[in-house]
Amino acid sequence: MVIGDDQLGTIRHLCLASHPLETGGVLIGQYNAGLDTATVTRVTGPPSDSQRKRTSFYRGTQGLQELLRALWPKEEYYLGEWHYHPGSSPEPSAEDVRRMQEIANSDQANCPEPLLLVVGNGYALTAHVFPRQQGTLRLDPEGPQSLMEIMND
Repeated sequence: MVIGDDQLGTIRHLCLASHPLETGGVLIGQYNAGLDTATVTRVTGPPSDSQRKRTSFYRGTQGLQELLRALWPKEEYYLGEWHYHPGSSPEPSAEDVRRMQEIANSDQANCPEPLLLVVGNGYALTAHVFPRQQGTLRLDPEGPQSLMEIMND
C-alpha cells in the first residue's frame, strides 16, 4: 500500500480534532496494473451519520455511495477503512476484524481485499489487509510507525 503525506495529514488532522473520541473514514484510490499495490489517493472523515465514542466507532454511510459513484469513472475506488483508537493500541479490535472480514466477503462491497489503517496510542499507525475467506495480514511487519514521525520526514 502507498499513501502520501496529504492523505496522512488528513488522517492526523481528523484524529487530533476527534480526540478523545474514536473516529475514522474511508480509503479511496487505485490499484496498479498487477493488482498487487493499492495507492490511497483520498481519505474521508466520518460521514455525518457516524457514531463516535471513547471506545467505539461506527462509520456511517451518509453521502459515501454518491462520492464513490462520482469517483468510479476517474478510476478511484473504495480500498478500505481507517480508524482511530485514542489512548489505545493501534491494533484492530475484534469488532474491527469482524467488520473488515464482512466487507471482504461481501459481493455488494466489491472489495475482496480491503485495507485497514489503525491509528492508536502516540499516533502509532498499523496497516492490514483482509483477503476474502482468510484472516488478516499485517503490512508493516517491523511494527507500528508513528504518524507524527512519518509526517515530519
